[in-house]
Amino acid sequence: MKFAPAGTFSATGPDMTVLTAQRLLMADSVAGYCTYDGKAFVKSGGVSGNFQVTAGGSNYTSGATAAISGGSGSAPRRASR
Repeated sequence: MKFAPAGTFSATGPDMTVLTAQRLLMADSVAGYCTYDGKAFVKSGGVSGNFQVTAGGSNYTSGATAAISGGSGSAPRRASR
């Protein structure tokens, strides 16, 4: 199975474990912390492919605000830019 471009990981490869039988978690000296869910490979600092835009809008004159909801965390999170 190939899910990351050549050279992403160190020559020795990452340490890996499976989280709740749904997600592969990796730690590597070159790639840092990464995750793969069978569809999206995300490196540390990357953005999940699991976002859904519900009202994209147009003609913004200033930065938009994004709300992140759902997930399995114990507290709601908000992000804005």
